[in-house]
Amino acid sequence: MLSVVRHKTVIILACILVGLVLITCGGGPSEPPAATALNIAATVEVRVAEERDKKAGYTVTAIVEATVQAILLLPDQGRIAFSSDRDGDYEIYVMNADGSDQTNLTDSAGWEADPSWSPDSSRIVFHSSRDGDFEIYVMNADGSDQTNLTNNDLGDWESSWSPDGSRIAFSSYRDGNLEIYVMNTDGSDQTNLTNNDAADWDPSWSPDGSRIAFSSERDGNSEIYVMNADGSDQTRFTNNDRWEGTPSWSPIGVAYGQ
Repeated sequence: MLSVVRHKTVIILACILVGLVLITCGGGPSEPPAATALNIAATVEVRVAEERDKKAGYTVTAIVEATVQAILLLPDQGRIAFSSDRDGDYEIYVMNADGSDQTNLTDSAGWEADPSWSPDSSRIVFHSSRDGDFEIYVMNADGSDQTNLTNNDLGDWESSWSPDGSRIAFSSYRDGNLEIYVMNTDGSDQTNLTNNDAADWDPSWSPDGSRIAFSSERDGNSEIYVMNADGSDQTRFTNNDRWEGTPSWSPIGVAYGQ
């Protein structure tokens, strides 16, 4: 009976803590606050259960710590990154979710576009022509520490963070035609995943990071393909004589432009 009471206490405390955060920050874009709170409470329940397995009992401190850790898993919904040529050439800007505080982060003589947030919202990856050809750069969310990750003589662009934040997928011309590459977030271990004679581009990670959707012309016109994150099992998902491209994973599936 005591364990049942503690079990319910975990959920109640988690929901109270999460409710306080949601009042301040708001819920996620795809879930109402109540659903978000329940999801986090479930995460807390699992973590406290793990703590209980290690010890004879568990404390309010353990519950609070687990709840805070779960809250930290929530994505940052407060900022939007975008490209604009309002200053004469394309730059990366950020703004609040209501459109306020629009700020130029890059402010260089090159062309900067295609921003993609890291999962923890601390960094932004983008492509830039500031060094003479398009390269993949990364910077902190405030625009500091802008670093060239690819640094080769041919174009690299269309970068996308993996959901766990450990890898970046991108498109590159370095082998004579567009291919999908992945690399570590420091630019190391750049690997060609597609490696064929046709153009492959627009990589988009699945929510669990196990697969990548992309566009390919290997069958004569642009179609949507999906492959494992290591490049294996490349499979065509669409098949008609019209153009299909720019795939984008949803939390439960994949969508594409037609």
